[in-house]
Amino acid sequence: MCTIHERNGSIKNGFTLAEVLITLGIIGIVAALTMPVLMSNHRKNVALTKLKKAYSEISQAFKMAELEHGSCEYWDYGTAFDGDSAVNFMNTYLVPYMNVVKNCGKGTGCWNGDAYSISGIRNGTYGDNSTATAKIIVNSGYSIGVTSGGDYVTIQINLNGPKGADKAVMGKELFFGGLIPTNEQFPCQFFGHGLNHSEDDLVNGDMGCSDNGTRGAGMNCLGLIIHDGWRIRDGYPVRF
Repeated sequence: MCTIHERNGSIKNGFTLAEVLITLGIIGIVAALTMPVLMSNHRKNVALTKLKKAYSEISQAFKMAELEHGSCEYWDYGTAFDGDSAVNFMNTYLVPYMNVVKNCGKGTGCWNGDAYSISGIRNGTYGDNSTATAKIIVNSGYSIGVTSGGDYVTIQINLNGPKGADKAVMGKELFFGGLIPTNEQFPCQFFGHGLNHSEDDLVNGDMGCSDNGTRGAGMNCLGLIIHDGWRIRDGYPVRF
Protein backbone atom coordinates (compact mmCIF):
# COMPACT_ATOMS: atom_id res chain seq x y z
CA MET A 1 0.00 0.00 0.00
CA CYS A 2 1.35 3.40 -0.89
CA THR A 3 0.97 6.81 0.86
CA ILE A 4 -0.17 9.83 -1.15
CA HIS A 5 0.50 13.41 0.05
CA GLU A 6 -2.19 15.80 -1.11
CA ARG A 7 -1.74 19.59 -1.67
CA ASN A 8 -3.31 20.58 1.65
CA GLY A 9 -0.82 18.44 3.50
CA SER A 10 -3.17 15.62 4.36
CA ILE A 11 -2.12 11.99 3.86
CA LYS A 12 -4.24 9.46 1.93
CA ASN A 13 -3.54 5.74 1.76
CA GLY A 14 -4.16 3.76 -1.46
CA PHE A 15 -3.18 0.68 -3.40
CA THR A 16 -0.74 0.57 -6.24
CA LEU A 17 -1.76 -0.94 -9.57
CA ALA A 18 0.55 -3.89 -8.92
CA GLU A 19 -1.14 -4.61 -5.58
CA VAL A 20 -4.59 -4.48 -7.17
CA LEU A 21 -3.52 -6.83 -9.96
CA ILE A 22 -1.99 -9.29 -7.48
CA THR A 23 -5.20 -9.26 -5.42
CA LEU A 24 -7.34 -9.86 -8.48
CA GLY A 25 -5.03 -12.66 -9.53
CA ILE A 26 -5.41 -14.37 -6.15
CA ILE A 27 -9.19 -14.02 -6.32
CA GLY A 28 -9.15 -15.53 -9.80
CA ILE A 29 -7.06 -18.49 -8.66
CA VAL A 30 -9.35 -19.16 -5.68
CA ALA A 31 -12.42 -18.92 -7.93
CA ALA A 32 -10.88 -21.29 -10.47
CA LEU A 33 -10.20 -23.81 -7.71
CA THR A 34 -13.58 -23.58 -5.98
CA MET A 35 -16.04 -23.10 -8.85
CA PRO A 36 -15.74 -26.66 -10.25
CA VAL A 37 -16.40 -28.05 -6.76
CA LEU A 38 -19.41 -25.77 -6.29
CA MET A 39 -20.81 -26.67 -9.70
CA SER A 40 -20.26 -30.38 -9.06
CA ASN A 41 -22.04 -30.14 -5.70
CA HIS A 42 -24.92 -28.31 -7.36
CA ARG A 43 -25.28 -30.99 -10.05
CA LYS A 44 -25.10 -33.66 -7.35
CA ASN A 45 -27.89 -32.02 -5.35
CA VAL A 46 -30.04 -31.63 -8.47
CA ALA A 47 -29.59 -35.33 -9.29
CA LEU A 48 -30.44 -36.36 -5.72
CA THR A 49 -33.60 -34.25 -5.72
CA LYS A 50 -34.78 -35.71 -9.04
CA LEU A 51 -33.88 -39.23 -7.93
CA LYS A 52 -35.84 -38.95 -4.67
CA LYS A 53 -38.85 -37.62 -6.54
CA ALA A 54 -38.74 -40.47 -9.06
CA TYR A 55 -38.31 -43.06 -6.33
CA SER A 56 -41.28 -41.66 -4.42
CA GLU A 57 -43.53 -41.54 -7.50
CA ILE A 58 -42.72 -45.11 -8.56
CA SER A 59 -43.22 -46.40 -5.01
CA GLN A 60 -46.60 -44.68 -4.84
CA ALA A 61 -47.61 -46.10 -8.21
CA PHE A 62 -46.94 -49.65 -7.06
CA LYS A 63 -48.93 -49.09 -3.86
CA MET A 64 -51.87 -47.87 -5.94
CA ALA A 65 -51.53 -50.88 -8.25
CA GLU A 66 -51.74 -53.20 -5.26
CA LEU A 67 -55.02 -51.60 -4.22
CA GLU A 68 -56.50 -52.50 -7.59
CA HIS A 69 -54.70 -55.74 -8.49
CA GLY A 70 -53.98 -57.22 -5.09
CA SER A 71 -50.61 -58.22 -3.66
CA CYS A 72 -47.69 -58.06 -6.07
CA GLU A 73 -47.11 -61.71 -5.21
CA TYR A 74 -49.87 -62.54 -7.70
CA TRP A 75 -48.99 -60.09 -10.47
CA ASP A 76 -48.08 -61.21 -13.98
CA TYR A 77 -44.31 -60.97 -14.44
CA GLY A 78 -44.31 -62.89 -17.72
CA THR A 79 -41.18 -64.46 -19.14
CA ALA A 80 -37.64 -63.51 -18.16
CA PHE A 81 -36.12 -60.78 -20.37
CA ASP A 82 -39.04 -60.89 -22.78
CA GLY A 83 -39.89 -57.43 -24.04
CA ASP A 84 -43.61 -58.20 -24.38
CA SER A 85 -43.71 -59.30 -20.73
CA ALA A 86 -42.05 -56.04 -19.72
CA VAL A 87 -44.55 -54.02 -21.78
CA ASN A 88 -47.48 -55.90 -20.24
CA PHE A 89 -46.18 -55.36 -16.71
CA MET A 90 -45.50 -51.67 -17.32
CA ASN A 91 -48.88 -50.99 -18.92
CA THR A 92 -50.74 -52.86 -16.18
CA TYR A 93 -48.97 -51.86 -12.97
CA LEU A 94 -47.23 -48.55 -13.70
CA VAL A 95 -48.72 -46.55 -16.57
CA PRO A 96 -52.25 -46.18 -15.12
CA TYR A 97 -50.84 -44.73 -11.90
CA MET A 98 -48.29 -42.26 -13.27
CA ASN A 99 -48.49 -39.11 -15.38
CA VAL A 100 -47.06 -40.60 -18.58
CA VAL A 101 -46.34 -38.25 -21.49
CA LYS A 102 -44.90 -40.86 -23.86
CA ASN A 103 -45.08 -44.64 -23.95
CA CYS A 104 -42.45 -46.23 -26.19
CA GLY A 105 -43.21 -49.82 -25.31
CA LYS A 106 -40.12 -51.84 -26.20
CA GLY A 107 -39.32 -49.40 -29.00
CA THR A 108 -37.04 -46.37 -29.06
CA GLY A 109 -37.46 -42.66 -28.31
CA CYS A 110 -37.86 -42.57 -24.54
CA TRP A 111 -34.18 -42.66 -23.54
CA ASN A 112 -31.07 -40.70 -24.42
CA GLY A 113 -29.18 -43.71 -25.72
CA ASP A 114 -27.69 -46.96 -24.47
CA ALA A 115 -26.91 -47.96 -20.90
CA TYR A 116 -23.27 -48.00 -19.79
CA SER A 117 -21.54 -49.15 -16.63
CA ILE A 118 -19.43 -46.70 -14.65
CA SER A 119 -16.35 -48.13 -16.34
CA GLY A 120 -17.80 -47.42 -19.78
CA ILE A 121 -18.98 -50.88 -20.79
CA ARG A 122 -22.23 -51.00 -22.76
CA ASN A 123 -25.03 -53.12 -21.31
CA GLY A 124 -27.41 -54.17 -24.08
CA THR A 125 -30.13 -55.44 -21.74
CA TYR A 126 -31.10 -51.87 -20.91
CA GLY A 127 -31.29 -48.59 -22.81
CA ASP A 128 -33.20 -47.11 -25.71
CA ASN A 129 -32.15 -49.77 -28.22
CA SER A 130 -33.02 -52.71 -25.97
CA THR A 131 -36.10 -54.67 -27.03
CA ALA A 132 -36.08 -56.45 -23.65
CA THR A 133 -36.89 -53.23 -21.81
CA ALA A 134 -40.18 -51.31 -21.89
CA LYS A 135 -39.79 -47.53 -21.62
CA ILE A 136 -41.95 -44.52 -20.73
CA ILE A 137 -41.39 -40.80 -20.12
CA VAL A 138 -43.28 -39.22 -17.22
CA ASN A 139 -44.35 -35.62 -16.77
CA SER A 140 -41.60 -34.99 -14.21
CA GLY A 141 -39.04 -35.29 -17.02
CA TYR A 142 -37.35 -38.59 -16.27
CA SER A 143 -37.75 -41.94 -18.04
CA ILE A 144 -38.56 -45.32 -16.59
CA GLY A 145 -37.41 -48.65 -17.96
CA VAL A 146 -38.99 -51.98 -16.98
CA THR A 147 -37.27 -55.33 -17.53
CA SER A 148 -38.98 -58.56 -16.51
CA GLY A 149 -36.99 -61.25 -14.75
CA GLY A 150 -39.77 -63.81 -14.89
CA ASP A 151 -40.73 -63.55 -11.21
CA TYR A 152 -39.54 -60.01 -10.53
CA VAL A 153 -38.89 -56.77 -12.40
CA THR A 154 -35.91 -54.45 -12.61
CA ILE A 155 -36.87 -50.78 -12.76
CA GLN A 156 -34.49 -48.25 -14.28
CA ILE A 157 -34.73 -44.51 -13.61
CA ASN A 158 -33.10 -42.37 -16.29
CA LEU A 159 -32.92 -38.85 -14.86
CA ASN A 160 -32.19 -37.27 -18.25
CA GLY A 161 -35.08 -38.93 -20.03
CA PRO A 162 -34.58 -38.56 -23.78
CA LYS A 163 -32.33 -35.51 -23.37
CA GLY A 164 -28.62 -35.06 -22.81
CA ALA A 165 -25.74 -37.19 -24.05
CA ASP A 166 -26.25 -40.25 -26.22
CA LYS A 167 -25.69 -42.64 -23.34
CA ALA A 168 -26.95 -43.16 -19.80
CA VAL A 169 -24.25 -43.94 -17.23
CA MET A 170 -25.14 -46.08 -14.24
CA GLY A 171 -24.83 -44.21 -10.98
CA LYS A 172 -24.87 -40.81 -12.66
CA GLU A 173 -28.10 -40.43 -14.60
CA LEU A 174 -29.21 -44.07 -14.65
CA PHE A 175 -30.30 -45.79 -11.42
CA PHE A 176 -31.71 -49.26 -10.76
CA GLY A 177 -34.41 -50.49 -8.43
CA GLY A 178 -36.47 -53.62 -8.22
CA LEU A 179 -39.74 -55.22 -7.19
CA ILE A 180 -39.37 -58.79 -5.93
CA PRO A 181 -42.49 -60.29 -4.30
CA THR A 182 -40.49 -63.00 -2.52
CA ASN A 183 -38.00 -60.56 -1.00
CA GLU A 184 -38.25 -61.04 2.77
CA GLN A 185 -36.73 -57.64 3.56
CA PHE A 186 -38.80 -55.61 1.08
CA PRO A 187 -41.87 -57.69 0.19
CA CYS A 188 -43.93 -56.01 -2.55
CA GLN A 189 -41.91 -52.83 -2.07
CA PHE A 190 -39.94 -50.90 -4.65
CA PHE A 191 -36.36 -50.75 -3.36
CA GLY A 192 -32.93 -49.65 -4.51
CA HIS A 193 -31.02 -52.36 -6.33
CA GLY A 194 -28.72 -54.22 -3.94
CA LEU A 195 -30.23 -52.67 -0.80
CA ASN A 196 -31.11 -56.15 0.45
CA HIS A 197 -27.40 -57.07 0.37
CA SER A 198 -24.51 -56.14 2.66
CA GLU A 199 -22.81 -52.76 2.46
CA ASP A 200 -19.68 -54.44 1.12
CA ASP A 201 -21.69 -56.06 -1.67
CA LEU A 202 -23.37 -52.73 -2.45
CA VAL A 203 -19.93 -51.37 -3.28
CA ASN A 204 -17.74 -54.31 -4.20
CA GLY A 205 -20.14 -56.91 -5.57
CA ASP A 206 -20.50 -57.77 -9.26
CA MET A 207 -23.16 -55.06 -9.58
CA GLY A 208 -21.58 -52.78 -6.98
CA CYS A 209 -21.45 -49.01 -7.07
CA SER A 210 -17.81 -48.88 -8.12
CA ASP A 211 -15.64 -48.78 -11.20
CA ASN A 212 -14.70 -52.44 -11.20
CA GLY A 213 -14.94 -53.05 -14.92
CA THR A 214 -17.93 -55.42 -15.00
CA ARG A 215 -21.08 -54.94 -17.08
CA GLY A 216 -23.16 -54.34 -13.96
CA ALA A 217 -20.82 -51.86 -12.29
CA GLY A 218 -23.07 -49.14 -10.95
CA MET A 219 -26.37 -51.02 -10.73
CA ASN A 220 -26.25 -50.85 -6.92
CA CYS A 221 -25.74 -47.08 -6.73
CA LEU A 222 -29.36 -46.29 -5.85
CA GLY A 223 -29.23 -48.91 -3.11
CA LEU A 224 -26.01 -47.40 -1.78
CA ILE A 225 -27.42 -43.86 -1.81
CA ILE A 226 -30.51 -44.98 0.11
CA HIS A 227 -28.33 -47.01 2.50
CA ASP A 228 -26.34 -43.82 3.21
CA GLY A 229 -29.50 -41.87 4.06
CA TRP A 230 -30.07 -40.36 0.61
CA ARG A 231 -26.55 -39.00 0.54
CA ILE A 232 -23.79 -39.36 -2.04
CA ARG A 233 -20.83 -40.42 0.06
CA ASP A 234 -17.26 -39.22 -0.22
CA GLY A 235 -15.41 -41.41 -2.67
CA TYR A 236 -18.53 -42.06 -4.78
CA PRO A 237 -17.20 -43.47 -8.06
CA VAL A 238 -19.01 -41.04 -10.38
CA ARG A 239 -18.22 -37.36 -10.86
CA PHE A 240 -21.16 -34.99 -11.30
